[in-house]
Amino acid sequence: MTDVWAGADLGSTNVKVLLADAEGTVLARAARPTPRAGLRVRPDELVDVLEELILLAAGAASRPRLRGVCVAGVGEDGVLHAGGRPLGTALPWFDPSRRAALDRLAELARPGDRLRYGVELDAARTVAAWALIPSADLAAADGWVACTDYPALRWTGRAIMSSSLAPRTGAWLLDPGEWDIERAGRFLPADLLPPVVPAGTVVGELRSRRLADLLASDAVVVAGGHDHPVGASVVHRQDPGAPLDSMGTAEVLVRTLEPANRPARTGDRRTGDRGDRGDLRTGVLRTGDLRNEDGGDRGDLRTGDRRTGGNPPPGVDLSPAVLGDGLTALTVLELDRNMTWLRDNGLGPCLDAVLAGRLVVERPDRPVFAPGAAGGEPPYWTPAAADLSAEARAAGAAWQLAQAGAAALRALAPDAEAAYAAGGWTRAPGWMRLKAAAAGLPYRILAEPELSALGAAHLCLPGPIAPVSVRELTP
Repeated sequence: MTDVWAGADLGSTNVKVLLADAEGTVLARAARPTPRAGLRVRPDELVDVLEELILLAAGAASRPRLRGVCVAGVGEDGVLHAGGRPLGTALPWFDPSRRAALDRLAELARPGDRLRYGVELDAARTVAAWALIPSADLAAADGWVACTDYPALRWTGRAIMSSSLAPRTGAWLLDPGEWDIERAGRFLPADLLPPVVPAGTVVGELRSRRLADLLASDAVVVAGGHDHPVGASVVHRQDPGAPLDSMGTAEVLVRTLEPANRPARTGDRRTGDRGDRGDLRTGVLRTGDLRNEDGGDRGDLRTGDRRTGGNPPPGVDLSPAVLGDGLTALTVLELDRNMTWLRDNGLGPCLDAVLAGRLVVERPDRPVFAPGAAGGEPPYWTPAAADLSAEARAAGAAWQLAQAGAAALRALAPDAEAAYAAGGWTRAPGWMRLKAAAAGLPYRILAEPELSALGAAHLCLPGPIAPVSVRELTP
């Protein structure tokens, strides 16, 4: 039989699963649209789809024996649970109804929040969804869990939160690596919060009636995390510190920052020993010394040294690294929603021509388009667009979206010599040429289309992992 490990990506649009061998070579894959009730997610349906996809992929492999499963996914969606099952549906991070909580969140915001929590408070943070939970639902719950970590609860009976997901809530302190009970407790009782564990932690034995005939006797569930940092860990393995431009429903610029002069402690992947990285029983995660409250002596994104001075640029979020003891730095931009808005405004054929490279893009001399932002803020045309043709508006808007990504990339990795790219939008040749031109950097397009799922599978693996091939596109 062939030992295989499953990596899954619970995305906003699609659920992707792949099976990999012990060296990380992909043997089979499968995908389905993310099941939704309107905009909301039913977590049990997510697990049903995951199991269906694992079985579907296994059918394309040669006598597979499943040794482990690791799930990555979106960071801000979650659900109350009781008796190991969800009490309702999850409110997605992009639902505009979250904006109703903004006034209550404003009361909690303080200067320096990004350094303490890794993020600024906004409507996309999980605390915004917590603020909208009725008190009767809280009274009936045993706990709360992120949708990405719900499969671990369903398969092992243990509720956890992966460490790269925890900062997405807006209520997790990077140092000392624990919940801010005062902030979270404004909306969610402390006893409902899950323990936080590092990526790669063995959560427990994988128990599933549907998968029973496929499982090895020692099959386990492994903690994954936020989809984009997990995907970026694939790049970090083969080009440490290099930035990844991950383009799916959102565009996320992400890189791993290793602490200076300190070796990474990654533990033993075969036994589940992750080194000095946390405690499943207490939820305490040790991420290093980030205690300087005035923002000085906090790190430098040019070198990856988080202790040598400088603050994160505006819009750069931080979380514990998926690999090693450093940090992951990322910036999230709206992409698919902006493209959809342009199509809905009658520019579909012109936009398709731009993305395919059939329409020459003349760079506008002034902004014609204001992209929508996280939390449901809508895009709009500027007055400069009023007299432009449809072709010029489509080209101008696409160029500005590419420029927005380039600005975020320069802030995140100012000394980068190249950027890696992954996600569905890399299949649009005109768009990728715009991206390279706007950034002024070569783009190395990764051959693996499901990088987050592959990164999740890698977190299960016992030994050396083969690199992913790339195709380079120059400006």
